[in-house]
Amino acid sequence: MGKISMLIREDIIERIRNGFSQSAVARELNISRFGVQSIWKKYVMSGHVNDLSRSGRPRVLDERSTRQLIRLSKKNPKATAPELKMEWETNRNISMSTVKRILRRHGLFGRIAAKKPLLTRKHVMRRKRWCSDYMNLGQSFWDSVIFTDECRFELYPRTREYVRRPTKTKYLERYTTKTVKHGGKSLMVWGAIKSDGSRTIIRCPGILNSVTYQDVLRSGLLPFYESTNVFQQDGAPCHTAASTISFLEKERICLLSDWPAQSPDLNIIESLWSKLKSRVCKRKTSNIDDLWNICEDEWYAIPNADIKNLFQSITRRLKDVIQKKGGHTSY
Repeated sequence: MGKISMLIREDIIERIRNGFSQSAVARELNISRFGVQSIWKKYVMSGHVNDLSRSGRPRVLDERSTRQLIRLSKKNPKATAPELKMEWETNRNISMSTVKRILRRHGLFGRIAAKKPLLTRKHVMRRKRWCSDYMNLGQSFWDSVIFTDECRFELYPRTREYVRRPTKTKYLERYTTKTVKHGGKSLMVWGAIKSDGSRTIIRCPGILNSVTYQDVLRSGLLPFYESTNVFQQDGAPCHTAASTISFLEKERICLLSDWPAQSPDLNIIESLWSKLKSRVCKRKTSNIDDLWNICEDEWYAIPNADIKNLFQSITRRLKDVIQKKGGHTSY
């Protein structure tokens, strides 16, 4: 509730003096009973209803200046607090903590921006139309799909590590995270999953083109594929190359050929890669071969229930894309 005006305060005192109860006054003026009680108590003790002197410093900024800061932040959500302070037109010397406190008080919190693929207007329209077309196929269709994708694992991943240490020990070796340029050596893997929880993973060659990609499919997909399955892949160049499409036709692979571009949120295996990376990061690796062995071990250690739950989420993902009119989703 906002501040009660002097006019209403005087009205409260007048009504109580005329015999109205505090509860009746509160109902009549649509004010809390506690507010009425506080005003009457102040009048009895001091003989007036003016604001008493308070401890602490009053707010430096008026409402107009505050609204201006909020508008600036909403206009440019990626501006930092120092940048907003410089652009803010105010004659007062405001501290950085005050700027941040005002922003937080109005629900504007500093957070790390989520990373999402760039969507053009064409991508958005294509995603929405594709999800609408596939929305009514039912769970039985999606249970027949083999979802696949590649993922890169770095020997020294660029992730944040938290450490608990004494003061003045920031640069001791045991408290630092080791880094190399571009993550150092890396490993590319190809994976595939089915609705029953079964999965396969293949170590990719250093360069993945249409020829080497077909070798990966020979090793990973052909032994895994059944005549009732539908094969899903994204629109990477090596996936859509004429020789790759010819290879799939020759092997009689039923391909989900109209997969929308820039749509990792629709490919459920992306969520599994996140789980795998989290598990791999918890283990020590010394070389690429060791990294591959750990990836393979942790891949098959993921519970089948996790994969089954991902298949059950497909319909929700389609609905979410349609609801967002083809835009980004929370997946």
